[in-house]
Amino acid sequence: MKITRRNLIIISLSVFLAATIFTVAFVTVIYRPTKLKQHSPIVIWGDEDFENYKFPGRGTKSNPYLIQNLNITSDIHELIFVTNTTKHFIIQNCYLKGLPTEIVSSGIVIENTADNTVKISENTIEIPYASPFWGGRGIRVENSSNILINNNKIISPSVSFYHNLDNFYSIIVRDSLGAKIENNEITDLICLNSPLLSLIENYASHSIRIWDSESSMIINNIVENEGYFVDNSENSTIVGNIITDSGEIILIDIRYSTVTNNQIINGGFKIADTNLTVENNFVNNKELGFFANQIDMTLISNQFGQIILINCTSSTIKNQEITNTTNAIDILTSTNITIEENILENNVNGISIFNSNSSNIVNNTCIDNSAGIGSVESTTLKILSNDLIDNSNGIHIFNSSLTDISNNTCINNGDGILTVYSTNLNILSNENYYNYYGISIHSLDSSTIINNTCNYNIREGLWIVTSSNLEIVNNTCNFNHKGILVEYSSNILVDGNTVSFNRLGIGVQWCLDMEIFNNEMYGVGLRFAYDGSPDSMLSYNVLNNTLDGKKIVYYKNMKNTSLPSETFGQVFLVNCSRFTIENQVFEGSNEFIEFNHCNEIFIRNSTFLNVSRALEFIFCEEVFVENTTFTNSSGEIVDFYNSKDCFILNNTFEKGGEFNLYLNSNFSIINNVFSELDQFRIFSNSNFTFANNSFIKNVHAITGHYIWYCTFKYNLFLQNEYYGINLGGYSGGNIIHHNAFIDNNLGGTSQARDVGPSISIWYDEISLEGNFWNDYVSGTYSIDGDAGSVDPYPLLTNPL
Repeated sequence: MKITRRNLIIISLSVFLAATIFTVAFVTVIYRPTKLKQHSPIVIWGDEDFENYKFPGRGTKSNPYLIQNLNITSDIHELIFVTNTTKHFIIQNCYLKGLPTEIVSSGIVIENTADNTVKISENTIEIPYASPFWGGRGIRVENSSNILINNNKIISPSVSFYHNLDNFYSIIVRDSLGAKIENNEITDLICLNSPLLSLIENYASHSIRIWDSESSMIINNIVENEGYFVDNSENSTIVGNIITDSGEIILIDIRYSTVTNNQIINGGFKIADTNLTVENNFVNNKELGFFANQIDMTLISNQFGQIILINCTSSTIKNQEITNTTNAIDILTSTNITIEENILENNVNGISIFNSNSSNIVNNTCIDNSAGIGSVESTTLKILSNDLIDNSNGIHIFNSSLTDISNNTCINNGDGILTVYSTNLNILSNENYYNYYGISIHSLDSSTIINNTCNYNIREGLWIVTSSNLEIVNNTCNFNHKGILVEYSSNILVDGNTVSFNRLGIGVQWCLDMEIFNNEMYGVGLRFAYDGSPDSMLSYNVLNNTLDGKKIVYYKNMKNTSLPSETFGQVFLVNCSRFTIENQVFEGSNEFIEFNHCNEIFIRNSTFLNVSRALEFIFCEEVFVENTTFTNSSGEIVDFYNSKDCFILNNTFEKGGEFNLYLNSNFSIINNVFSELDQFRIFSNSNFTFANNSFIKNVHAITGHYIWYCTFKYNLFLQNEYYGINLGGYSGGNIIHHNAFIDNNLGGTSQARDVGPSISIWYDEISLEGNFWNDYVSGTYSIDGDAGSVDPYPLLTNPL
């Protein structure tokens, strides 16, 4: 099976190698040829232009033009540019330095020259670089066969994370047969590449880039920091090169080529062809183990600095210790390979499996790699009992199928287990601790995730995105940011999981046909996304789940009924109407009752004690909360989201967290007491009436943004830490009168704030009476904020 360029690039799940101590070191010395003449950039569009520059020589093979002994330092895009010529010429003993420009720049550019007419020798080139998005080229050659590039020194600047890496090469040759690149020294090409860029074709910088150029020769070059990329160039010769410090040699579609006597320190090879001669190469002073078309091999001697198998069958790799290379063990288009009991540390990928099948990866230890174990376009793998520690990704499965991932231990990785665009995976009994994500599932189909432990991960213990037909069963997800989160997915079974003491227990967002059965949650329970349509939540089946040992109930399409007098962990109502909760006591739960797309809801004469999220209303209408007490709530006591025509009457909210109102309209909030809360927050609400309420000793009383056309009257604001009323940005058209403001925002200049931009009126326009301010002295009363509001008619006595 032919391996395409795209597929090989995808194999590189990451391109970052950590800095390490290596055995061969080079000191960068900038060599500047002597006796140089200052010269402007050279542009030659054809043979006749050589005469314009008066170069020595006649352009023949025996007497070529000599472009030599020049110092060209400029920000022009090409310092020496030659195209469409038949004359012989040599560029030698020049010092070329490109100054920063705004687009890709090159030291020497050769295009469309006659066969065997060009030699570039003994020059020093400092590659120019441009803005943060552009790099440069030292020597660029196109459509110019049998060119000789030898004994040059090329110095490249450091490249930032954001450079366009496809444009940064020291030597690049394209569509040019027989190029010979020999005895050059290339230094300081340092690229802090994003791991994501390695998944995109051509996004990498390479000191030497050869493509579509058969019979090329890359011989005895010394390169620091980056390597070679030879693509679609058959019959090439790559011999005697030394590459150090995160360099690599990538060879794709170069059949019938010879790769011998090369040395790589802190890097490695990526080879995707079988009809090659690959001999006597070394990685980190150990042999390169390159094996093609082999059967029944057993590699158990720890002699290799890197192992590559292509089109091999029924072979075993065991007891290897490989560090500081690219893909430590690289398996391509092979079958029935066993990789076991190896130690792979500080590589780009520990084990990379591409387009292979029926292989076993067992009992390996992968430490501090970009990907510990990676599978791309492979099938029928068994990844069993491996230890993945401190990798960017512990196990990364991309576009693969029929794979068992079982009994692995993933500790302190980016993703413990990451799957993308795959199908028919069995992820069983893995332990995932202290990763960023425990198990991260993207676009997975027809798979099972069973009996895994995902604890103490920074984000989700188990995260499912854009997937379908999954079984998530009997997993344990404790002490994560979120226990289990399922988003944009369908036909998902979440059954029998234990989810404890996360900031979110089980979260479901924008999914269809979920079955949530028999899960045990502690501390925090179920959460569902705010959705403009009830269809998704009506497609869910939620049965036999518990929160802190108490039953979670999920009602759909119920009418004319009331909540039973039982002890519940959580209550969810979807598309219900004329539903009553009356004369009940709810105590000691983190989350309690959620109403989604409901109308005519009555909550009366009840008590919520030590419940952090007591009530939540999402897309509801005609809600009545009356004569109910909320005490000692630590989170969001009551939330209303996108609801209208609701009444909050004669309730007490004390010693709690937040009362939140988002995107609502036409509320009446009357005769309530709000005391010792964190805040009463309103955002993007309109046409509210606040009347006869008491806001006492809160941190923030009424505060928010986008508050329009609301009426605040006969309310008491007493001893709140900050403002009594704080109308934040984009508010206006409100009427505020006959309220009493007493000892709020002590130490400030006003007890209220109005940012605007539109004017709110701080008095009754009929009686011309404003509000009572106990710190009022004389004249008008100034309101803080950019609106410049004042109360022109402050009351001298408390109207309440």
